[in-house]
Amino acid sequence: MRKYTMLPIDKLVSDVPVDPIHTKELADSIKSKGQLAPVIIREETREVIDGFHRIAAMKELGFNQVECVLTPCDEEGFWDFRIVQASLHKSVTFARAVDWIDKVFQLSPWTTRYKNAYNLFATARQGSAPKKVVDWAESKAKVWGLAITTVENWLYTKESLAEDILAQAKSLPLEGRDITYSHYQATAETLPGRPKLQRQILEKARKEQLAPPQIRTVAQALRRAEDEEEVQSILKQPVSRTEDQMVREAKIEKLLSQPRKQLYVPLPEGKYRAIVIDPPWPIEKILREVRPNQIDLDYPTMTIEEIEALPVPELAYEDGCHIYLWTTHKYLPRAFQVLDAWGANYECLLTWVKNVGITPFSWMYSTEHCLFARIGNLPLLKLGKRLDFQAKVREHSRKPDEFYNLVKEVSPEPRIDMFSREQRDGFAQYGNELDRFKQAVID
Repeated sequence: MRKYTMLPIDKLVSDVPVDPIHTKELADSIKSKGQLAPVIIREETREVIDGFHRIAAMKELGFNQVECVLTPCDEEGFWDFRIVQASLHKSVTFARAVDWIDKVFQLSPWTTRYKNAYNLFATARQGSAPKKVVDWAESKAKVWGLAITTVENWLYTKESLAEDILAQAKSLPLEGRDITYSHYQATAETLPGRPKLQRQILEKARKEQLAPPQIRTVAQALRRAEDEEEVQSILKQPVSRTEDQMVREAKIEKLLSQPRKQLYVPLPEGKYRAIVIDPPWPIEKILREVRPNQIDLDYPTMTIEEIEALPVPELAYEDGCHIYLWTTHKYLPRAFQVLDAWGANYECLLTWVKNVGITPFSWMYSTEHCLFARIGNLPLLKLGKRLDFQAKVREHSRKPDEFYNLVKEVSPEPRIDMFSREQRDGFAQYGNELDRFKQAVID
């Protein structure tokens, strides 16, 4: 039977950390309205069951006594009462209740059968435990006013989080906290047994105010990181990206940090009436915009400045030469500048309409483009050809035969295919992988 009485504050056992902000708010309320609700106390030991903040607030105001409700209970009942009271405070349930549930488990007859409370409640919820265990777990959850799944989730989170993170969860301010139980749960479920990554993702969550679903996305990407360099890259990326985009960006960034391959192929000699050039644009744009699922660097790359410095003007007949410059969507504006650097006059844009496309971020990229320009006034061999042509996609960076057939129709010899990767009739070659697609041609 409960008893109402006034007890000295210094005789009460209050062992739960309090939030100073919430304590001050209660102190302001008590100062103007008085103590509205009694503190619940275990009669036998004077331990506080509920009312930790009220006690702290009244002590701060200078009160020596506090109105209490004395509740008689045994050891198990005491922890049951605490769990029930904690479940009424939605912002603090996890931080307070998990240790108290463990206390109840330690007083149960099942400690020799189960390693910890989580194992017991998990097997009970799954229905794989003996009926007596299931009945005990269900009855406890009912006493606490909780679903057995909720108890299992709380305990799993406790077991999966690093000890220092769990301690922090109990010591953080209770009101207005940036990190809630849902954040801890998302971290525990996606990064179990990974304490360093748990700390890193929660720090990012605090700084950027991430929602639990965003934590899950970033954490899943972190699990796929191969080293600390990729981890750091993922952590600094915007959370608007998908898991795959984060992982791909991290691998690209690591690849770009490595020494860049250089071209060591003697430059071509002679003069040409048609120059087809498919330059190795900087890799970060090739990977992100053209082939976002391709990570490995399978050919050397060049900077824009290096492309502009290619001896195209020296290779072209001064009185007339056709220039065909392939570019990616991202580098289309820069391609015009490259033509200017070569002294070529842009005329039109050829478009390869592909049978498939990719959707890296927005539009489906189902076309590729080649700028046509002239040095001098060399006329076309044949007029009225369409600027668009359809052809199937084959290996990465391999241009279609339909394009080269078109060039042969409208542009005279001698012709050169710069950065060529396969031999073609009617074209001289320049590149470091001249037989890259030789087998494909034979087939």
